[in-house]
Amino acid sequence: MTETTFIYCLIDPRTQQVRYVGKSNNPRSRLLSHTRNAINGKTKNPHLLHWLLDLHNLDVPPQILILDSVPVRDWPKYERAWIASLKDALGERLTNLHPGGMGGDTMSGKRHRPETIEKMRKVALKNRENRARAGASRQNKTPWSKGKTMSKEFCENVSAGRMGIAPWNKGVSTPQHVREKISVAVKHTFSGPEYRRSLSERTRDQWANMTDDERKRMTSGARRPKSAEARRNMSIAQSKRWEGRTMPQEHREAIARTQTGKKKPSQSRAMKEYYKDPAARAKTGNASREMWQDPEIRRKIIAARTGKKRGPYKKKGGGANAHS
Repeated sequence: MTETTFIYCLIDPRTQQVRYVGKSNNPRSRLLSHTRNAINGKTKNPHLLHWLLDLHNLDVPPQILILDSVPVRDWPKYERAWIASLKDALGERLTNLHPGGMGGDTMSGKRHRPETIEKMRKVALKNRENRARAGASRQNKTPWSKGKTMSKEFCENVSAGRMGIAPWNKGVSTPQHVREKISVAVKHTFSGPEYRRSLSERTRDQWANMTDDERKRMTSGARRPKSAEARRNMSIAQSKRWEGRTMPQEHREAIARTQTGKKKPSQSRAMKEYYKDPAARAKTGNASREMWQDPEIRRKIIAARTGKKRGPYKKKGGGANAHS
C-alpha cells in the first residue's frame, strides 16, 4: 500500500484568499503549529510570520484546506505544481519564499555568518520582550467580534466562499486513544465547580437575551423525535457518566434554593388531553414495551422499585384506602 501525505493551503478568513501552501502528514496539527510558531517567533518566513501574527492579534485563526492527497515520495513535485498554479495562474498573493518541494528547509547546505547570528540573537531577544508586553496587554483585550452582529450579506459571502469545500477530516475516524484523551480532558474540565458555575451563568445569560423565535427554534430542535436506538444510546451514555459518582452537597443545596417557593406546574390536564388521542396511547404503550425488552433497563427499574411501598391509592369512589 502506497503511503500518502497531504498538500494543504492556509486561507485568510477575512478575504478568503489563499496565503500559503505546504505539505503535512497531519494538517490539523500543522495548522496549530503554524500559529504556535508564529507566536513564539520560530517562524523563519517573515511574510508568513507577519500574516499569522496579524490574524492572531485579531483573534481570527487561519483556515486550512486540503488541496490534494499525494504519494510521499512525490510530494515535492505536487507542492511545486500547486504553488505555481495558485500563484501564477490564479494570481494568489502567497507568502511562500520558494517554489516548493523543500519541506520548510530553506538553509539546506548553508551556514550563517557570525554577524548574521549576532543580529538574529538580538532580534530574538527583542521579540521575546515584545511577546511578553503583548501577552500582558492581551489579557484584558476584548475579541474584535464580541457584541457585533455580522450583516446578512457578509454571512452569505462567507457561505458562498465555503460552498463545496469539504472538511479535511470528513470521513476520517478519530483513533480510540485520541478519543480517550479527549474524554479525560473533558471530564477534568467539568469536574471543576467554578467552570460549571460559569457555564451555567453563561447559558442563562444567552437564553435571557434570545428572541422568542430563537427560543422556539431551539425547543423544537430539542423535541425532535428520536429513534429507539438513539434513546437507548443516550440512556447508556448518561448512566456511564454518573456511574460511581454522587451529586455534591453544594449542588443539592443550590438546586433546592432555586426550587424554593416555586409552584410545581400541574400536568394532569395536559396529560389527560394527550391520552385522549388513541395514537398517543398506542405510541406510549409501544415505547414502554420496547423499553421493557432491554434487560439492562428492566433490571434498573426492578432494583429501583425493590423495597418501596406501593400505595395507598385513591379509589374512584373517593377515600385514600390501601389495596385490600
